[in-house]
Amino acid sequence: MGEIVAGDHALPAKVLSTMAQDDGLPEKGAAPILGRLILGVVLVNLFAGVLVGVSVRQSQLQYEEAAATASGNLAQTIEQYVADTIDKIDYLLFDTVAEIEREMRAGPLDSEGVNTFINQRQSLLTTLEAIRVANDKGEVIFGTAPSSSVPRVLTDRDYFIQQRDDPQGGLFISRSHVSRVTGRWSIFFSRRINRPDGSFFGIAYSVIPADTLEEFFSRIDVGPGGGISLRDDKLTVLVRHPDPKGALRGNSTLSPELQRFLTEGSSASTFYSQETWDDIASTVSIRKIGRFPLFINIGLAKDDYLAPWRAQVRWFISLYAMFVLVTLIWAFLLHRAWRQRMLADQRARHTLEERVIEKTAHLRDYATALERSNADLEQFAYVASHDLREPLRMVSSYLGLLERRYGSLFDQDGHEFIAFAKEGAVRMDRLVQDLLEFSRVGRHTTRPKPTPLGPLLEDVQRVLARVIAEAEARVILPETLPEIICCGDELFLLFQNLISNALKFRTPDRAAEIRITVERLREAWQLGVVDNGIGIEAEYFNRIFMIFQRLHTRSQYEGNGIGLAICKKIVERHGGRIWVESVPGQGATFLFTIPDAGSAPALAAEAAPHQ
Repeated sequence: MGEIVAGDHALPAKVLSTMAQDDGLPEKGAAPILGRLILGVVLVNLFAGVLVGVSVRQSQLQYEEAAATASGNLAQTIEQYVADTIDKIDYLLFDTVAEIEREMRAGPLDSEGVNTFINQRQSLLTTLEAIRVANDKGEVIFGTAPSSSVPRVLTDRDYFIQQRDDPQGGLFISRSHVSRVTGRWSIFFSRRINRPDGSFFGIAYSVIPADTLEEFFSRIDVGPGGGISLRDDKLTVLVRHPDPKGALRGNSTLSPELQRFLTEGSSASTFYSQETWDDIASTVSIRKIGRFPLFINIGLAKDDYLAPWRAQVRWFISLYAMFVLVTLIWAFLLHRAWRQRMLADQRARHTLEERVIEKTAHLRDYATALERSNADLEQFAYVASHDLREPLRMVSSYLGLLERRYGSLFDQDGHEFIAFAKEGAVRMDRLVQDLLEFSRVGRHTTRPKPTPLGPLLEDVQRVLARVIAEAEARVILPETLPEIICCGDELFLLFQNLISNALKFRTPDRAAEIRITVERLREAWQLGVVDNGIGIEAEYFNRIFMIFQRLHTRSQYEGNGIGLAICKKIVERHGGRIWVESVPGQGATFLFTIPDAGSAPALAAEAAPHQ
């Protein structure tokens, strides 16, 4: 007996013949209806299959994008931690070198005093195994003394050779060596010590065990197949986690993407690679560590971050198979309904409605899960930025303590270095505060509501009254201002940033004038802030809305380049867009739109639970 095929499923011809002959209806008359019905089922299943395929692909792209973002964020966080640690090590070595050179200028070296000074410095950083000093013969003379049975000469070590041969070398970071003192793989940091006549006296060096860094890496969750590695300027592995028995230490095998990254001389990159050292397809982020010839390499295994997506795919396939089965059953029932008139037809429609409701409920749950995931990512960014302020306060506190306690030991350069470090800590703290402000946008508790624009702009002027008065500026408002449905606190921040920018970038040879414009569009309000300041070149129109993008040095204009990024985020959350029009030397006009209520999906979704 033959079969009539519908999609990937088949109905026996005997069943079709029985369907056509039920209730005494002629098979010849039923054939055209049955043919059209089968064609309809095939088309519906094909269309549903396309929808499922598109949904699955979009979901995969979202997971891959989330993995790229997560790996990039982890790489940036670890890079900052490692860079801060090396900066502290460099400071301790620099301080040790300065103390020894100062004592040599004053007279013979006091061994007990130098050792006491080194031990004090070593106690400031618990991750250090030791700080030692070796003379020009490579003999360890100060610091934590190794056992007498261990060779004390360093003349064959790269960090000694480099400092001996390069008077201007500065801080040198060695490749990974086995410490002759502890027998542990370690990374060595060194600085050159000069005699008063400028000749080579020796080196000051410090030691961090590799397993200390590996233990830190182990506390970071990169999944079962992921990995974190510290690499040198040739991207050779210095430390990696996981690294069973140290098998990967010194590995210089590079994927084509890493080879291209090294060739191009980039400082940061995120990419997908199928040719990793362990043949695990991964999303990889690599970042240069500050000013040092080191790189942090984060790999998130594709099998790990796509595991939830594969579960969703199985769920989609099951749902699609169920849908196909339902459509076939529905077709069978519909055919019988055609024979049994209205009763069976009503049953089939009821079944279809239930299936549509079920599918809609599943899709709504999936959308809710995505929203929750986005909220978790925003919360992670907020917490990470917030926790950065604690070590900054510690840095500022210890810098102040160093200056008060040992200020008399520093020369003018030492005091300048302390001042530079304090200024950097303050600037970093301001940057973190700006990041906190940026992350807060979108996590408000107020709902969109009708907001009179007049009182809001008056409040902005009151907040900026001192700056406006100092600039002798004039803010011009329209005669009539509308009421706009928006989040008032965010619109306040938007105008505050735009007016502050206009005041900051004013022209010194003419009085600052800032004009607020309002125009009613078809389904939105267009608002603008017009100034007569220095203006902006057209090539920078898009760049200025990107986070941390500055067109001027800090000596010309203060700030971190985050204000306009906040403005862009606020406007886009309201469903609008923001842009700038400008003629250099004549001023700039910042324009943005706020759609009517219901036109902004993000705000509508936030308002829905309160309705």
